[in-house]
Amino acid sequence: MSTTINYTQMRQNLRGYIDQVNDTHEPITVTTHDNKNVVLVSAEDWAAIEETAYLNVSPKNRARLQKSMSSPTKKMTLDQLDAYVQPEI
Repeated sequence: MSTTINYTQMRQNLRGYIDQVNDTHEPITVTTHDNKNVVLVSAEDWAAIEETAYLNVSPKNRARLQKSMSSPTKKMTLDQLDAYVQPEI
C-alpha cells in the first residue's frame, strides 16, 4: 500500500521517509499545493524499475522473457534453455 504525504510533512521528517522506503520498499507520493507531485522510491527499487523497463523495450526480448517465465522449471543445459526460449521467427 502506497503512502501519500504533503511537502511539509516530507521536509519535517525527510530522513524518516528515506528510511521507510528503504526498509519497506513501498513508494511514498509527495504532494504539493500546485500539483507538481513526486514519488520517493529507494535507489534499489529504482534500479529494478529501470532494468525492467529496459528489458521490455524490445518486443522480441519481452516475448522471450514471458516465455521463459511461463515455462515449467526443469533441469536443462544452457544450450537447451537458450533453444527453448528463442522467439520463433
